[in-house]
Amino acid sequence: MQGVDAAHQLRETRVLQILGIGAVGLLFLTLVRNAWLSDDCYITFRSIWNFWQDFGLRWNVVERVQTYTHPLWLLILLPVYGVTGKAWLSAWLAGIGFTMATAVVLFRTARNRILGLAGLILLLSSRAFIDFGTSGLENPLSWLLLVLFVSALVREDPPGSPLVIGLLSSLLLLNRLDHLFLVLPPLFVLFLKLDGKGRRQLLIGGLPLVLWLGFALVYYGSPLPNTFFAKAVTGFPRPVLLAQGLRYFADSLANDFATLPVVVAAVLLPLNRRCHRMWPLALGLLLDLAYVLWVGGDFMSGRFFADPFVLAVAMLVQWRGRPGWVLAGASAVLVLAVLHPHHPIKVSPDYYQERTGRERTLFPAGIVDEKGMAWRRTSLLGTREKKEYLELEHRLAGQSTAFDGDALQLQMQVAVGMRGYVCGPNVHILDRLAITDPLLARLPARDLPVWRIGHFFRWVPAGYPESILDGANRISDPQLRSTYDDLALVTRGAIWSAERWKAIIRLNLGLSLRGINRDFYRNPPSDAVEGKVP
Repeated sequence: MQGVDAAHQLRETRVLQILGIGAVGLLFLTLVRNAWLSDDCYITFRSIWNFWQDFGLRWNVVERVQTYTHPLWLLILLPVYGVTGKAWLSAWLAGIGFTMATAVVLFRTARNRILGLAGLILLLSSRAFIDFGTSGLENPLSWLLLVLFVSALVREDPPGSPLVIGLLSSLLLLNRLDHLFLVLPPLFVLFLKLDGKGRRQLLIGGLPLVLWLGFALVYYGSPLPNTFFAKAVTGFPRPVLLAQGLRYFADSLANDFATLPVVVAAVLLPLNRRCHRMWPLALGLLLDLAYVLWVGGDFMSGRFFADPFVLAVAMLVQWRGRPGWVLAGASAVLVLAVLHPHHPIKVSPDYYQERTGRERTLFPAGIVDEKGMAWRRTSLLGTREKKEYLELEHRLAGQSTAFDGDALQLQMQVAVGMRGYVCGPNVHILDRLAITDPLLARLPARDLPVWRIGHFFRWVPAGYPESILDGANRISDPQLRSTYDDLALVTRGAIWSAERWKAIIRLNLGLSLRGINRDFYRNPPSDAVEGKVP
C-alpha cells in the first residue's frame, strides 16, 4: 500500500513539474510577444551612454544630476550595455532575464509544487506583470528581490538569515527607495524579535544602500534623485492628488482583472490563523497602496501595482491550508483576466491600432496604456514597419563622442527619453517637466487647467537658458539667482571644494530655497516674461 502511495505521489510530482515547465514556457513566450520599450527607460540609457564615453553618470554632461530613480537597475544595465552597445537589446535581455528568474524562483520556493504552479498561473494572469516585464524599467529586478525577500522571511527550518534579509531589503531600496513601504513593517517586526547578534547582521545587510546614498551625496550633492523633487514636491494640493490616486485604482480594476484582486487576497491572508505570521507583509502591502494613493498614482496604467502584486503572489504560494484551493482560485483568476480584450496573452501585431488617435477621449484622467502608446514605435511583435528603437541607435552612432563646450547647444524639450538619448554630448536639454533639470525641479509645478500625473510643467525663469549656455548666473529673479548659485556649485563645482560642501548643506537643509516666490512660479501673471532658448 505504501508503495502504491509513493508511486502515485511520484507521478503527481512529475505532472506538476511538467505543468510548471509549461507555465514557465508560456510566460516566456508571452513576454517576448509583448516586448516593448518605454520612453522613460531611455532617460537612464542616456546616462549610461555618457558613462561609457567617460563623462560620468550624468545626463547633461556639464552637470552632475541623478535623473534615474533606480540606481541598482542602472548598475545592472551598465555592463550589459557595455557589451551590447544597444539600449533596446540591453533592456530586453535584462527585463526578460529577471522576469523569468522571478518565475523560476517563485516556483521553487513555494511551499509545494501545487502552490508553485498556482503562483505561475497568477503571474500569467496579471496584465501589469507582463506589460512591465520588458518595458526597460526596473520592475523585473524588484520582482526577483521581492520573491527572495519573502522566501527568506518566512523560512523556518532553518530560519532565514538576518544578514540575507537585510541585504535583500537594502537592494530593494537601492532599486527604488519607495519600496520602503513594502519592507518596513516586516523588517521592524523582525528587528524586535532578533537578539543583538541578529540585529547587527540585519543592519550590516543595509550597507549597499548606505554606500550608495553616500556616493549620491558626494557626487550629486543629494541622496535623493532629481525625480523626487520633480514629481513628489510639486506644490499640488493633496486632495487633488488623492482624487487622482483613486482614479489610478479605478483604472487598474477596469483594465486588469487580476492584479489588484490578488493583492487584496494577500492582504486578507493573515486572517487565516495558519498564516497569521504574515501580517507584517500584509501591512506592508497596505502601506504601499496608501502611498500610491497619496502621491496620485502614475500615468502608466498598472505600473505601481506590479511590485505589490508580485509580493502578494509570493505570500500566497506560502499558504498553509489546502493547496488545491489556491490552484483553483488562481485558475479562475486567469480565466477571468483573459476575458479582457487587451490581455497580453491575446496580443497581436495590430495591438492598440483601433485606439490610436483617441487617447484624450479614452484616457481623460491621463492614465494610459503606455505599452499601447509605444507599440508602433518600439514593439518586437509589430514588425511590419521599421522600428524606432533600431533607428535611435543609428542616429546616436552618428553623433560626436567628444564634448566641445564652445559648440554647446540648448534645446527645450518635454518627453526627453528617446529625444535625449540620440542627442550626443554637445546638446544640453532643458526639460520643461524638470525630471532632468535641477533648478526647475525645485520650483512648484504650474497650475494649469489640464495636467497629467507625473508630467508637471515648470515656468522657465528669465535668464536661465543663458545661464546654462555660458556658465554665468544671468537669472533675473534675485532670490532664485541665489538658489542657482548654490545649485551650480553643487552640480558643476569641484567635488571636494569647501564652497561646494557648504552649498550642499544649504541645499539639503532647504536654506537655498528660502524666499522663492512660489506663488509666482505656480501662477505667473500674464505679463511675466519666461526664459527662452537664445
